[in-house]
Amino acid sequence: MTAYKSAEGVYSGQLYRTNGAPFSAYVPPATATLIGAGTLTFSSATTGTFAYAVNDGANVATQTKTIELQTFGPVPTCVWGAQPDLTLAT
Repeated sequence: MTAYKSAEGVYSGQLYRTNGAPFSAYVPPATATLIGAGTLTFSSATTGTFAYAVNDGANVATQTKTIELQTFGPVPTCVWGAQPDLTLAT
């Protein structure tokens, strides 16, 4: 999906389907076909929704999915401090 910010916490854009060789193969780029539109709406830094409409020519599918950040361990805490002088390293 290519998306642009349309409001605070809201990103909307077009959905594409790509066809081509496997990622590991070196061939010309895959062909992208426009198949619908989608919107990402974030209600917080860790939760939101993904709403989309996909049209394959014969059918239209419209759904909204809840999304959330998945953390797989403790989240590091950033600490600000002076940078060491690496020119003194041996």
